[in-house]
Amino acid sequence: MLQATLLMLAFWWRPTLRIMVEQPMTSWLFKQEASKDFINIWDLKRYLTHLGIFGHDLLKSTHLYSNMATLSAVVRKATKAVRAKHRNRMERKIERAKAQGKYVKVYYVKNDKGFHGGPDLASSASYPAKFVSAVVMCWQNQHEGKEWKHSPTKWWKWSSPLLSPDFRAAKTKRLQKVCMCDIRLSDPH
Repeated sequence: MLQATLLMLAFWWRPTLRIMVEQPMTSWLFKQEASKDFINIWDLKRYLTHLGIFGHDLLKSTHLYSNMATLSAVVRKATKAVRAKHRNRMERKIERAKAQGKYVKVYYVKNDKGFHGGPDLASSASYPAKFVSAVVMCWQNQHEGKEWKHSPTKWWKWSSPLLSPDFRAAKTKRLQKVCMCDIRLSDPH
């Protein structure tokens, strides 16, 4: 409650405050009245992306609510082709790990009652580096007043000066600290 109150006060003091709220697609958080009010007050837009496209082991459909228009650059659709490509990538990864005698993570277990979380499900809560870099770039472009369009296949290449290893490491570390809470804030001032 205190966090929400502080955000409301920040709205009046810093109208340029950038907000991003992330939740899995199946979450009921955004269906709660308090969340709906928060989204309306801050005029947050919804963006749907899939973390598996950014390199996550699971496809992980994710809603991002934000007042950063540049965040539309991380929107991805999980078409049949994308799902098949992700599945094939994961099958190859699992085969390589087994061939090398490495541990293969188990996120979900199926039994006669359906699916339930496996022993490694908690480790799936991290963000892929490509996703974090894309969000940081969106934030920076919003701050600089630029619109950022991604190239479907080459946007994550580390050749961009904004994504040099030093820049990426510093921004990723900073963003990972901020991402520890459910509501992420970034203020360009």
